[in-house]
Amino acid sequence: MIAMLRGNLVDVEANTVIVDVGGVGYQVYATGQVLTQLPKTGELLTIHTFLLVRDDSIVLYGFQSPEEKRLFQKIITVSGAGPKTAIALLSALRPRDFVRAIQQGERGRLLTVSGVGRKTADRLILELRETLGSFFDDDWGDDDPEMPDPVCGLASDAVEALTALEYSENEAQSLVDAAQQELGEAPVELQTLLKAALAKNLQK
Repeated sequence: MIAMLRGNLVDVEANTVIVDVGGVGYQVYATGQVLTQLPKTGELLTIHTFLLVRDDSIVLYGFQSPEEKRLFQKIITVSGAGPKTAIALLSALRPRDFVRAIQQGERGRLLTVSGVGRKTADRLILELRETLGSFFDDDWGDDDPEMPDPVCGLASDAVEALTALEYSENEAQSLVDAAQQELGEAPVELQTLLKAALAKNLQK
């Protein structure tokens, strides 16, 4: 695994940089945070990297900080959010701002990023909300009042969560009712109910 590169900047083209490390030129697809803080050509550059190996390609992605890199790795685990989407998100939003958008369910903010549609934004919020909560606390410290957890009533909790994702209250209630009917009377967790409700929306 190539975790970091330190070498001379050779060239910059679109969203890629070429770094000369001991006579070998590495092409790196970089976030906007990297591209806006580059040294002059020929000067020393340190860049955190993640090597993504697939059947048809081997691509090196570059980040300004370990936090950016870790967020990239989390984003690409979400269905529908590949490396290109992850790079776009981290180019448009600083790591801290991205985490806040996920924690606070700011779908509108995610939708401003090129290539991020409503379904992808919903999945990002639903699948990353809990894991990024601990990531945020561990890496930056929580200097804001703690986000209140949903209280009392699974259905009302689910409706509240969906309205936070910018569904209307009526639409949220309808999706939750349909999901509960499908799941039956067996006890379920909030995440299970939300996933079922969002699945109902995708079936429309």
